[in-house]
Amino acid sequence: MESRETQKYRLTVTFWSKPVNYGAGWYIIAYFAPNLIIMSANNKILDWFRNVALVEGISMVVLVTFSVLKRTTDFEWAALGVKYVGWAHGILFIAYVYLLWMCTDKYKWKFSRVAIFFLASLIPFAPFFVERKLRHEERS
Repeated sequence: MESRETQKYRLTVTFWSKPVNYGAGWYIIAYFAPNLIIMSANNKILDWFRNVALVEGISMVVLVTFSVLKRTTDFEWAALGVKYVGWAHGILFIAYVYLLWMCTDKYKWKFSRVAIFFLASLIPFAPFFVERKLRHEERS
């Protein structure tokens, strides 16, 4: 049984009409996260998105290269490359999608543009075109 002090720091979230309780750590994150999002949105979110698109595109190309090496050669380091570059690429993909969502919210992008930018994150070399398009729009 939880004490009254602990109960006041619990966050209840409803998923499909079923309440789910999270501990005090989630309460703290839920309390401060909107402030962090607002602060990051004021710091040139488009520049962050453009830079993450570039790095995510590079990580995709490197990941595909390691994947081909892993399957076509006997290099043991290729498997490690797939593992660690895959982790980095996953984190960058999450950052790309999050920043895409933030840019959509801040700059009121159309759904078609957001869909094209999202699909570009799934195709090798396509994030480079996203980065280039955003760089040219920023200059003009």
